[in-house]
Amino acid sequence: LIPRKAGLSVRYSDQVETSRQIRLPRLDFRSLDLCNPLEKLFFEVCSRRVRVNFIRVWFWEFDPPSPQLALFHTPSPDENRKVMTTQAMDRIRERYGTEAISYGKTA
Repeated sequence: LIPRKAGLSVRYSDQVETSRQIRLPRLDFRSLDLCNPLEKLFFEVCSRRVRVNFIRVWFWEFDPPSPQLALFHTPSPDENRKVMTTQAMDRIRERYGTEAISYGKTA
């Protein structure tokens, strides 16, 4: 399932909490990149210079992926690189375990 909306809530050390919600761009299962919209939302929400104690992310309005594939889908070079990177990471995780490799933004 592909989310259509996302929300982000941040609670600071002084117990002030801010929340925002966004509508996600229409994505398909091949190009499901939630990092960019959520990163923009995070910088919009986290605007104070106070320590953050709690972050919550939630998704809703899930849609099933379209069963109809594009007739003339020509993958971009960037999409090919993403697919190859994901496959390489899967092979590393199969061989050395799930903690062996992760995305740089999650480290």
